[in-house]
Amino acid sequence: MTISHHKTKQAKNPMTLTTLPYPTWIEINLSAIEHNTRLTADWAGVALMGVVKDDGYGHGAVEVARAFLGASAASVALAVARVSEGLALRVAGIDAPVLVLTGATPGQIDAALAAGLDLPLPDADTANQIAARAQAQGRRAKVHLKIDTGMGRFGVLAGDAAALARHALSLGGLEIEGIFSHFALAGDDHAFSQLQLARFREALAGVRDAGVEPRWVHLANTMGIIHERDSFFNMVRAGGILYGQGMGPGPAPFTAGLRRGFAWKAQLMSCRKLPAGWGVSYMQEYHTAGEEWIGVVPVGYGDGYQRAPGAHMLVNGRRVPVVGRICMDLLMLRLPEYTPPGTEVVLVGRQGDEEILQEELQALWRSSFSAVTLAQPRVPRVFVRDETEI
Repeated sequence: MTISHHKTKQAKNPMTLTTLPYPTWIEINLSAIEHNTRLTADWAGVALMGVVKDDGYGHGAVEVARAFLGASAASVALAVARVSEGLALRVAGIDAPVLVLTGATPGQIDAALAAGLDLPLPDADTANQIAARAQAQGRRAKVHLKIDTGMGRFGVLAGDAAALARHALSLGGLEIEGIFSHFALAGDDHAFSQLQLARFREALAGVRDAGVEPRWVHLANTMGIIHERDSFFNMVRAGGILYGQGMGPGPAPFTAGLRRGFAWKAQLMSCRKLPAGWGVSYMQEYHTAGEEWIGVVPVGYGDGYQRAPGAHMLVNGRRVPVVGRICMDLLMLRLPEYTPPGTEVVLVGRQGDEEILQEELQALWRSSFSAVTLAQPRVPRVFVRDETEI
């Protein structure tokens, strides 16, 4: 469940939000999403498709989509991974174009078309299925030709793209709205990215020679936006970059100005002084070295906070270690002193002069996006904004 709690100001006092009725929550700063959208639009100079799959990378798809669409005139379309994600946007009243990047199973095509979702077109069989269902509904389906330039998941090879386009149009009921592909190694292997770009250009030229001119041509994802500026065409897909991924110095100067919009917080539930040698949590992997203040935090692996040694959190602006094995719903901290229950604990984000970055958990958990996408839906999302826009 995603809970909206809109505020006109971002809290400056670290204790302000502890009055919320949640033991743990994720704070999403929509001003940061809007800021990142504008930076990306200025750098790219073309239309943006905002990727809000996986519930907006854990940030809240509906709220992120609205922030993205309202942030820039370049924000013209959205992308999701599954039909159900697109339907959720429609139920929320979002009527912008939405591309389902991975497509629809045969049983989902009717619902996707009825909701006006765009679908990828990777092969002739898919074209036949979508065209048949579109004609049965008396509508035209908007599709984006999917080109396999080296990702190897699905899509038509560059040399066969023109034939697929001609076949799709011959069926009736289909409108080729776009053509796209996906980088596999952008930022890691420039030579291979350039090979993918060359293959994509070959496919595009073939499709145009066949008399088809897609409205939208898009190849660059977040890493493509940052590292492959000659791949922009007339649209780019802004995914992780909307949420602050790729921030810092790099080949694209604007990334130094990206902002993070995600903070994970909790309230301390208890604080007790335990005697020396006392075991903490399952398997008794940790024993107190002397008398120690042990605090309990209502967060566990059931919330998506992974079991891994070496984790720290922030309490009263100081780093404190997680001790003992993390439970499904709880974890323990070694505190330097008695700390009252209700005190704010920061799992990800800033408190005072200290900060725990997503990359810290990413390294501990060996995950691409760490807490951003692993945090479970049972952790409420609380939406805030800056006092002033940056």
